Amino acid sequence: GMCFKISSKNFFFSPTSECPTSQIDIAFLMDGSGSVYNEDFNKMKFFVIEMIKSFIDHDTQFAIAQFSTDCEIHHKFQQVKNAKAWEDAVTRIRQQKRMTNTATAIKKLVKELFVSKGGARPSASKILVVITDGESTEQFLNEAVQQAQKNNIIRYAIGVGNAFNNDEAAKELAIIASLPTNKHVFKVTDFDALESIREQLKENIIAIEGTQTTGDSSRMEFAQDGFSATDIIMTAVGAFQWKGGYQLYTKNDQLNVFQAGREHDSYLGYSLAIATAFGKKYAVMGAPRHKHKGQVTVSRIDNIPRNLKELDPPKPQIGSYFGAEVCVVDLNRDFTTELLLVSAPTYIEPDREGKVFVYTFNQRSYFDFSGMELVGITGQRGRFGSSLASPADLNGDGYMDVLIGAPLEEDGQGSIYIFNGGAYQINPTYSQRIAGSSVRTGLRFFGISLSQSSLDQSRDSLPDIAVGAMGAVLLLRCVFNVFFYLNIFIPQLDFEINCGSDDISNIYVGIMQEINVTVFVENRGENSYNTLFTLSYPFGLSYRRIISKQGRVECVSLDSEQKGSFGETTCHISKPILKGNSKVRSLLKWSCAFFFFNTPHFLCSLSLHGKNCLFQVENDFRELSFKVFIRVPVMLGDKSIWANKNIQIPGCVKQRDEQPVVTDFVEVIRKERNCSVAVCAEFSCDDTLSKNERKFYNITGNVSSGWIEPYIHIFLEVYEEVNLTKEIAGGVIGGLLLLALITVALYKVCILEVQFQTFCFQRSIYLEFLFLSCNACFFFVLFFPRLVSSKAITRSC
Repeated sequence: GMCFKISSKNFFFSPTSECPTSQIDIAFLMDGSGSVYNEDFNKMKFFVIEMIKSFIDHDTQFAIAQFSTDCEIHHKFQQVKNAKAWEDAVTRIRQQKRMTNTATAIKKLVKELFVSKGGARPSASKILVVITDGESTEQFLNEAVQQAQKNNIIRYAIGVGNAFNNDEAAKELAIIASLPTNKHVFKVTDFDALESIREQLKENIIAIEGTQTTGDSSRMEFAQDGFSATDIIMTAVGAFQWKGGYQLYTKNDQLNVFQAGREHDSYLGYSLAIATAFGKKYAVMGAPRHKHKGQVTVSRIDNIPRNLKELDPPKPQIGSYFGAEVCVVDLNRDFTTELLLVSAPTYIEPDREGKVFVYTFNQRSYFDFSGMELVGITGQRGRFGSSLASPADLNGDGYMDVLIGAPLEEDGQGSIYIFNGGAYQINPTYSQRIAGSSVRTGLRFFGISLSQSSLDQSRDSLPDIAVGAMGAVLLLRCVFNVFFYLNIFIPQLDFEINCGSDDISNIYVGIMQEINVTVFVENRGENSYNTLFTLSYPFGLSYRRIISKQGRVECVSLDSEQKGSFGETTCHISKPILKGNSKVRSLLKWSCAFFFFNTPHFLCSLSLHGKNCLFQVENDFRELSFKVFIRVPVMLGDKSIWANKNIQIPGCVKQRDEQPVVTDFVEVIRKERNCSVAVCAEFSCDDTLSKNERKFYNITGNVSSGWIEPYIHIFLEVYEEVNLTKEIAGGVIGGLLLLALITVALYKVCILEVQFQTFCFQRSIYLEFLFLSCNACFFFVLFFPRLVSSKAITRSC
């Protein structure tokens, strides 16, 4: 083999592009309260100076403020490229030494500093770094933080001292900082430890540059393309009769002693990975033919290289090639190795081939087997584990993920597996399997190699990975997967049901008529792509729903809002592909609503010639066609109400005459004056009204007058005339004889009783009067018999 070393004298065309630049405005808010000693306050100022120097070469503005009881803005946002000027400006700041009013300070910076008057740039990312040693003495911290959040200010909270071991104090830091808190909250034991977080804080802020978001990812800023390694480790598997081994190359071209393996034909160095832990580097090398079972060796990289530990296969199997690939994983990207993956691609099981063993790092024993094994799908002899890589966080959860290649799956077409990382371990179930046949037709041995790092070649802020195949290298891009979760809830509100004073509510019920259209589509040819059909329907119809009887149909519809235009329903059939020799049948429904206007006459005016009546119809809905029925009384009894019998209403057609239900209307008409007592002519009027339009129907005519004469029914009873001459004559004669007898008797009595002469005289006068009256009565009956009836004669005489 050969190794090429490229010096500064060699010339190569630059493959890199110019890095995009963006603006950042960073404000430092220092705690100047009395709980901070002068020495610690100076350490805080030194930390701010070093942070400013870290960003002095970028398009960055800085501002400095101090808070205690009040907040003092020492320097508004300004872009000064002179680091010495900033150092002098920060050094001159004097500590206030009073209360800790954090909320007041944040509100003041939001209103006075992060605005154009404070020097802030509208297009710049806004960063606020708060350094404090204790809890705030105010209660409205949430309100101040919400104001900063509304102004898109990204906040970092640095808590110094043991005060933040308290849960309440730690919670206050979380309130001040932006989300997620694991990236925006820093806690150190004292002010001397501020320097330990400077690099991490710088990296977090760098992640924001160019994104204009919350700082989750960057593009090509600070990528440092062409970064050169100071130390190089190279392995040689065939050295010393295939014992193998490695050698360290330093930047001064010095070669350390070659570290050879112990076992002949062990192939030490067949695979190599560098682990980092507690500031030290370790070389992890595989020897897949060690004793025909395989072994992994862990060595410390320093001036005196030495082997520290040898890892034997947890499940030894001859020919398993344990150690063919090794891969170190930094799950949380803190530059410390947490996991080691060792593959055995020819490990044989009844239903699969290949296995990857997962080891965890331990400071005392270095790497220990965790008991976790990663495997591929069953039924494949795919050499699972032929390649390993942990290039990037592919699913965006903040933890590094793992790629594993299986180049012989699917009869040599190959595939790769993606396993997602977690806080402490890898998920043993793969999240995605990408088959070579799904990437490109004709690929062989897809997944034989994997890129150990990732690039954002497509510039979409998502990592891209390279996968090797026979004679080809393919670049795979990450895509967004958006999941929607629908939660339906019905809020319960207790409210009073008020039905008015009569405790009665009226329900208005409408009648909905539907029009059904059945659509049948049959594809008798080849596959059809993006097949659709469009139905147009007139104004007045409203699309309701579709019912698929066979196949899959999805429809969208737009109803017509104006008369003369058409609505349109577009339906996609089995999108995206309508396969050949397939049938689709669906039922589409439209509805047509009927609106009933019960409209009394609003205006009736009396003129010299007759009576004018106006009927008004008003439309509160959208434009629609309707029919109005108007009934006009024309006859009361046999008398015509209108002088012109052929009365007409403009725009309406007379249908028929409606007969009254009451014929004896004299008593009813006093209470009801409608078509129940009169003959009414019925008119139908077809019209169209736009929304909020009115329509008047004018009925004009001369009202006639006349007497409705009453009829009196008289019943006559006829009696037969009776001849009473004989009876009357007999009665008169009998009466005279009776009178003569009475007179003679009284006369005799008067003679005998002289003392009663006066009395007798009076009696005689009375009798004579009676006699004359009877004679007069009979005389009247005899001579005027027709003027009186026989009953009257009987009563008088």
